[in-house]
Amino acid sequence: MQSFKVFTKRIYAIFYVLYNLWLVSAFLIFLSEGFNFSQDLPWFFLFTTILFIAWLIKFLSTNDKKILFYADIALAHSHYPITRDSLEAIKNGKILYNQYCASCHQPNLAGAANWQGLDEDGHRKAPPLNGTGHTWHHTDELLHRMIKYGFAKLIKNYEGKMMGFGYKISDEGIDNILSYIKSYWKDDIYEYHLEMSK
Repeated sequence: MQSFKVFTKRIYAIFYVLYNLWLVSAFLIFLSEGFNFSQDLPWFFLFTTILFIAWLIKFLSTNDKKILFYADIALAHSHYPITRDSLEAIKNGKILYNQYCASCHQPNLAGAANWQGLDEDGHRKAPPLNGTGHTWHHTDELLHRMIKYGFAKLIKNYEGKMMGFGYKISDEGIDNILSYIKSYWKDDIYEYHLEMSK
């Protein structure tokens, strides 16, 4: 079942790229030759229908529905789950965590005091990342996006403090941060999360 999920994600990502390339090429042809309804419209509906079916399969085969509205076209990063096996990754992740995350989530990953409440600005406080909060309820793919893009791209009209760091931290760096965070988790949570993120 897990291999089927990975397969559908990759097929969807590949077709998404091809679909966009086709749209660009079709647009260029239309500019030079015009639009032939009888010849071109069926192809448009065919490719759009296939894309929708691929999206629907992906939607039904994942637990994190939110990520489906942001197509992952970077196949190089279809590498989940992220493990804590590499000491080098954990070491690098700790450096980046302390630089970008510790000010809110605390150096010991315990989160803000009374983290389930609101701060003075009416925003939710930073939750713990050490396995006692809800971080492990989300797949690696969604966690990666949270760090890279922030909640602004995941939650409509978001006004909180969790903004993205993608312009400061590379994809590899984000993965290293997640490896470091997972080094704090209990084994049963870690193993559960590995299966969920496949």
